Amino acid sequence: MSKQEYSRRIRFLFMTGKRVCQFVMLALILVIIGLPQKVQAEEDLTIPMWKVNAELLENGDLEIVEDLTFDFKDKFNGVFREISQNKTSGIAAIQVQELRSDTAIDYTQVKKAAKGDSEVFLAKEKNDKVIIQIFSPSKDQQRIFRIRYLIKNVAIKYKDTGELYYQFLGKENKTPIKKFYVNIKLPKGTAEDRIEVFAHGPLNGTIENKKSHTYTLSVTNVPADTFVEGRILFPTEYIPRSENVQNKDRYQSIIEEEEAYQKKQVEDQQRKEAIGTVLEKVTFLLSGLGAVILVFSLVKYKREENVYQSENFTGIPEECTPAVAGHLTGTYVDTNTIFASILDLCRKGYLRIDGEQEEVGTGKKKQNFYITRLKETDEHLLRHEEYLCRWLLDEIGDGETVSNKDIERFSRKHSSRFTASFAIWQKKIKEDAIQKGYYDKSKTKLGVLFLLSAVVLCGIGISTILYGSLSGLVGIISAIVLSICSLNFFYRLSDYGYSQYKKWMLFKKRMKKYNLEQPLGERNDSMDRSLIYALGLGVVKKPAHFDERRIDQYEEIYSTNGWMLWYLLFVSNNNNSFHRSMDYAFSEISSSSSGGSFSGGGGGGAGGGGAGGF
Repeated sequence: MSKQEYSRRIRFLFMTGKRVCQFVMLALILVIIGLPQKVQAEEDLTIPMWKVNAELLENGDLEIVEDLTFDFKDKFNGVFREISQNKTSGIAAIQVQELRSDTAIDYTQVKKAAKGDSEVFLAKEKNDKVIIQIFSPSKDQQRIFRIRYLIKNVAIKYKDTGELYYQFLGKENKTPIKKFYVNIKLPKGTAEDRIEVFAHGPLNGTIENKKSHTYTLSVTNVPADTFVEGRILFPTEYIPRSENVQNKDRYQSIIEEEEAYQKKQVEDQQRKEAIGTVLEKVTFLLSGLGAVILVFSLVKYKREENVYQSENFTGIPEECTPAVAGHLTGTYVDTNTIFASILDLCRKGYLRIDGEQEEVGTGKKKQNFYITRLKETDEHLLRHEEYLCRWLLDEIGDGETVSNKDIERFSRKHSSRFTASFAIWQKKIKEDAIQKGYYDKSKTKLGVLFLLSAVVLCGIGISTILYGSLSGLVGIISAIVLSICSLNFFYRLSDYGYSQYKKWMLFKKRMKKYNLEQPLGERNDSMDRSLIYALGLGVVKKPAHFDERRIDQYEEIYSTNGWMLWYLLFVSNNNNSFHRSMDYAFSEISSSSSGGSFSGGGGGGAGGGGAGGF
């Protein structure tokens, strides 16, 4: 290998690495953008603290006092608390207060309230729930509400044990909670009493026994749609006056249920960790393999440096069409593309544009136009040019002529058909570009391989993240890089296409500097087809000294080159009558184009419900 060749390969590898880094940066941006909205945006309403004090009474009722801190980031009329009556005998003695510093403000229960009311609350039953609506208009502030209520007959008295199985937070809750605490106080007993405490919900929850016969369930960062429930077994003597009695033994079966929950949790965690470890290894292995194949492919299929030879052309690089040139350079297809194609057909002698002024109001005129067929399409036209003539003249017009009013009326009355025809025209532009040999289809299979690899890697990466490892991001980023590279192989330009692309981009750059400042009469010969192609590429050259009110005079100047007049009229002012009529006609195109921890399982406790704002 010569020194020059070695230097060239090193330089290429450096550029390849630079491009890969750019791809990775793009991938990171896409991953960040794709994060769930709940991660990116601050919630309008959150609950920083939800503290529950629950006391079990001797008759099996549960007396509950809840202090809920609401953080309002927007305007709300108040908050609500939804309490489920599932597996209970109902709810009674509801009271609401607002805690302000050291003061508790009593809220009044009413039968009817409206938005804007304050210091009142409603308590309505709906299905098996009681919905408490607390009216307290709030915006950009924190408020603390205390809700008292009595859950009747929630504890069950079996032959061998008493059971309190209650859901303090239901899966219906839609408001994220920063900290959630439940203090459960049992009736007084002795230290030797047989008491078992279990909790179900998020696996980061804990159970503590800080005081005698008082147990605390605590969990942080509780997402929406998540329940928290406690289950306590205690001596039947704690609820001697309970009416919720079941004459059977349940202690041992409940213990076995909870052991099964905990065993399943351990097994699930072990299985999750094992699968996560395997997925991590597979992610790194496939990502590394993909990187090797990618670099190998880029090196092997690198375009030769001498493919594009700059040429000192003065006109257009090639006689294709404005639409094909636009497709090759990635120009967005819009009204400019259509009008450039019509002008090019006028230049070739297939069409003619005529105009007339229409009175639309006092002193106001609208420039209408008519497109007329001069000769039938033939083998000298590309397929998208033939289709454009058929679409405008045969489908919309009368076979010989079509006006801007015809196009506008057709697009409004048959919008779906009009949009479908436009899509067919775009497809034929692409087919003509392929037919001219601009694209290298020999690498399509490689593109398919890269795309399938990207799909597999993305799936493995997401699965790895779901199993608790951020290593999955490596797989997702690799998948994005491979998918981007697959597009390169799907739409890879041939050497000829790449050469023409570079020429057209140079032409576009030159036309942006094209000077139209001389008087129109002196520039007639130099305003050639380059202007039409530039328009198709999105380069609009506005002429100086052009006054549409002198259109009759310009018609004489451009009598031998009629398309030039309509070009000048179209580009001179976006707000002139002719440009507006074009936009109106093709508007449809624009619009289309110390005790223990929580366990999994459960969910069978009484109660439930959630909280939120309104």
